[in-house]
Amino acid sequence: MANETGLLQYLKWDTQAGLEYKSLGLLTGGELRAAYEDSLRRGAGGQSVWSAGPMEFRLTPQAEVTSATKALIQAAIRASYPAGALTLLKLIGGTASYDFLTENAVINTMRCSGAPDSPLIAAFEIMGLSETETALGATMPAVGTILDWYHGAVTIGGAAYDCEGFELNVNNRCRYRFDLDAKAANSKRLPTSIALGLEEISLRATLREKLTWDVDADTPARTKAAVIIYTDGVTTITFTFSNLAHTGARAMPFVAEDGDVLWAYEFRGKPGSLVIS
Repeated sequence: MANETGLLQYLKWDTQAGLEYKSLGLLTGGELRAAYEDSLRRGAGGQSVWSAGPMEFRLTPQAEVTSATKALIQAAIRASYPAGALTLLKLIGGTASYDFLTENAVINTMRCSGAPDSPLIAAFEIMGLSETETALGATMPAVGTILDWYHGAVTIGGAAYDCEGFELNVNNRCRYRFDLDAKAANSKRLPTSIALGLEEISLRATLREKLTWDVDADTPARTKAAVIIYTDGVTTITFTFSNLAHTGARAMPFVAEDGDVLWAYEFRGKPGSLVIS
């Protein structure tokens, strides 16, 4: 097998039922990983035996967002909460010499961030139920136009506050399930399903202007709205937060010389408080 570099790597995605793989955007990091723990179980008399643990299949791609990334970002949110399911995905990646197909996958966590002179960036942790390796190999699909910073718009409570950056996080708290049912050959250590947990939503924003925050309120307001919009002029991604609550500190840093005073705020949302359109 020839030595290969990142020039020959690729990763593309589709829904599990889809027929045409798509770009994730401009792929800039992460990994594709199949793993398990091989345990050495020890007993009396100096004896020990090997025991193979359950398999897990995870991908952690990070990409600069294009129009093709939008549907993948939307797949991090359930169709309805709490009963709705996550969109099932399949991803195939590798090099020009070999590839790995991960199927029946869901997005466990997603982090999207933005800042001046930086595009919208999305990072995912994706969990799948199986992986198939072949020696076919492929190439990266064409990458579209980046959703860049100067097409962005961030408002909190309907107003702009000179936003210097943001980070939003979605955590579906997924976990693998395994069971003791009879299993076919070559699938005995594979996960049988992926369970969804309580959705967690958070937003962090760095602003040049201070938000109104009554620290002496007996009952803090938990009705803050926020909207983040990015576009390439054709495709638009809108993150709409409702009923956010402040959490953590309201810290004012002391800045040497003539640096900007930046206010960092953290918000937490209840499950279902984020809509991506």
